[in-house]
Amino acid sequence: MGKKREDKALVIQEILLLITEGKSLRKSLLDVKMSSRTFFQEIEKDEEIEKQFVRACDIRQRIL
Repeated sequence: MGKKREDKALVIQEILLLITEGKSLRKSLLDVKMSSRTFFQEIEKDEEIEKQFVRACDIRQRIL
């Protein structure tokens, strides 16, 4: 995995953490300066990240 890919993976993990803390996806993406297009392209590439996104959204829903 190249450095750029590793950086994206770290940013995605940060987005997922922000979502579990109650932030919307839109606000999380703005905070880390990633486009929604890039985010969804990345989760489409990796089934595990997609599952983590679903879990993060579920956690967010439970705390709100």
